Formats: sequence, structure tokens, C-alpha cells
Amino acid sequence: MKHPSSREFFAYWDAQRGDARAPDRSEIEPGAVRELLGDIFVLSYDNEAGYPFRVAGTRVCALLGRDLKDLSFSGLFAPESRREIEDVITYVAEEMLAAIAGIGGIWIWWFIYQLRRTALVAVNDPRLAEVTAHA
Repeated sequence: MKHPSSREFFAYWDAQRGDARAPDRSEIEPGAVRELLGDIFVLSYDNEAGYPFRVAGTRVCALLGRDLKDLSFSGLFAPESRREIEDVITYVAEEMLAAIAGIGGIWIWWFIYQLRRTALVAVNDPRLAEVTAHA
């Protein structure tokens, strides 16, 4: 995790989870990470929709010059690379573990530059079992 915001958010996430694999959704308090919110995004666990952005911070949106809400995250990648990033997201969500994802490419170079080595972390949402049962 090269970006300081990624390191700070991971440290917060790690403290919130305690001995659990991931913190409960209710344990993540946006006010506690207020200064990091511009650098954070949350994806929906929806493979068919390409894991769309539920929320994206202002700096993340500025990198692509638009609001990212409901935009497919995996759709940002070349078709031949989508399966790999989708596998990482599935791993993070189903195993409730963190992963470090190195991203490379040219066409969205600034976005890639900023998000290279971004931590993907799971949040223990009580609805996760319901969602994965339908996947």
C-alpha cells in the first residue's frame, strides 16, 4: 500500500475488526476517517453488474472526471483483464480478508497511478450471506 490514505484506512479497518476476519458494517464510522473519505470507494458485491461503485470519494471521482456511482468497476479494465480483478473482489468479499491489488495500464493512467497498491477490505455485512446465496 503505497498511498498514505490506503495505509491509514487499512489501519482503521484492522483496528475495527479486532479478532474477526472483517469488521461489521456498523463498526465503520465515516466520521472517524473523515479526512480519508475523498480517497475511498465502496463497491457493490454484484458480479453481473461488474461490481459497481456504491460510493466513491471526491478525489477518486476527480481522477476519472465524473461521478462513479453505479459505474462498473470491472468495466474500467480491458476485457481480457476483468476476470482477474473480479476474482480478487470475490475473494475479498467471500473470505472477508484484505488483499493488495497492484493495477497496471495506460488508458486511465492517473487513476491507476493513484490506486496502485490500494487495499481492498471486506466489511462483514449481515446481508452478505443472502447476496452470495444468489450469486
